[in-house]
Amino acid sequence: MFLKRIIQNTSVYLFGSVISQLFNLIFVIVLMGYLTIEQYGQYSLVIAFVALFAFIVDGGMTGYIIKEYNSKSLKNNLSSAKKFYGAVLGYQISLSIVLASTFLFTTYFYNKNDILTSLIVFGLGTILSGLFSPLYALLIAQERKGIIFIKDITNSIIRLLFLLLILYADSPSFIIYLAPYLALLVGFSICVYVYKNNIINFCFYFFFDFKELYRILKVTMPFLLLSIANIIFNKIDVIMIGELSSIEEVAIYSGATTFIYPFMFISTALVMAVFPMLTNNSNRKESFVSIQRTSMIILSTAGVLLCIVLYLSAPFLYNELYEGKYLASKNVFNILVWYLAIVFSYGVINNAIVAKNKINFLIFLNIIMIIINIRLNWFLIPTMGARGAAFSTIFCELIVFITVTIYYYLSIKPTFNTEENDAYNSSSLI
Repeated sequence: MFLKRIIQNTSVYLFGSVISQLFNLIFVIVLMGYLTIEQYGQYSLVIAFVALFAFIVDGGMTGYIIKEYNSKSLKNNLSSAKKFYGAVLGYQISLSIVLASTFLFTTYFYNKNDILTSLIVFGLGTILSGLFSPLYALLIAQERKGIIFIKDITNSIIRLLFLLLILYADSPSFIIYLAPYLALLVGFSICVYVYKNNIINFCFYFFFDFKELYRILKVTMPFLLLSIANIIFNKIDVIMIGELSSIEEVAIYSGATTFIYPFMFISTALVMAVFPMLTNNSNRKESFVSIQRTSMIILSTAGVLLCIVLYLSAPFLYNELYEGKYLASKNVFNILVWYLAIVFSYGVINNAIVAKNKINFLIFLNIIMIIINIRLNWFLIPTMGARGAAFSTIFCELIVFITVTIYYYLSIKPTFNTEENDAYNSSSLI
C-alpha cells in the first residue's frame, strides 16, 4: 500500500541529491590528489572541527518554519507572514552571533598544527552561510524545491570549479578554505532573485521580539540539542585522532570515509520522504507500522548491498587511487564501510521515535554514546591509530542500533494499544 508512495517520494529527493553528491565526491577526490597527506589531514581536521558548529547553524529552524508556515496559513496573510519571518530571521541572526562568538572562543584554545587561521576563515564563512537557512526553509514550505535544487547543484559545481582554478593557477593551498564564502555568495544571489521576482515579498523584513524568540527557542530546543549531540558523536573521532595520534592518521581516517559518508544521502533521502508520512499516521497503528516496516526493509537491504559492493571495490579504490597514496586507508575503510549498513537500518526507527514525540530519548542516548565513544577512542587510538577510531565507531553504532530497536518495540509500539484502549473507553462513556 505504502511501498509505491515511499519509492516515489524518495526518488524525488534522490534525484536532487545524486548530482550534488557526485560533484562533492569529485571535489574531495581531486583535493586528495592536490594536497599532501599532511595537508589533507589538516583540511580534514578543520572540516571536523567546524562541523561541530556548522550542523547546528540551522538550529532546528527548517522543520519549525515548514510546520508553522503551513499550519498558520500564512500564504494569504502578508502581515502575519512578515511578523513570522521577521521573528525567525531575528532568531537566526541571534543564533549565528552566539555560534560565531563560541566558535572564535573555542578556536583560540584549539591551535593545533598551525591551523588557527584556516579554522577561523573556514568556520566564519560556514556560520555566516547559515543566515540564509530561514529563506531556504520558506522556499521549501512554499514548495519551491526547484530553487533549492538549483542552489545545491550550483554550490557543488562552483566549489569544484574553484578548486580546479586553484590547481590551474598553482595557488597556495590555503585558498581552498575560502570555499564557504562561495556558498555565501550563492545564498545572497538567491535572496536577491527571490526578492526581485516577488516570490517571497517579505524576505528582507526584520522583526526582533524577545518573547517570540523565546517561544521559537523553546520549540526548537529539542531538535537543536539532538543536532548538537549527533554531530559531536559523529565528528569526535577525527578530532581525537588529531589529539592522540598524528595528522597523517587523520588523513588516513578521512581517506577511508571519502567513499563512505557521501552515500549517506541515500538514507537521508528516504528518511526525508518517510518522515511526513510517519507524522501524519502517528495515531494510526496499522499505517504507521506498515510505513516503518516497509521503509526499514528497503533501507536495510540497500545498506547491506551497498556495503558489499564497496567492500569488494576497496582494492581498486585504494590501490589505484593516486598510485597507492592512500593505501593505508584501505584497512580502515574495510572496517568503517559497515557503518552504512548499521545506520541505514536504524535511520527509519529513529524517525518513528521522533514522529511519536520521543525525541528526548534520542538526545539522552546520543549523550551516553558520546561518552562511550570518547572512552573507547581514548584507549584505542594511541595504539591502533585510525583503525582504533573505526572500531570504536562501529561498536557504538551497533549499540545505538540495538538500543533504538529494543526501545521501539518495548516503548513505541505499545503506545498504540494504549491509545486504542483510551479511544475505546472514551467511546464507551458516550
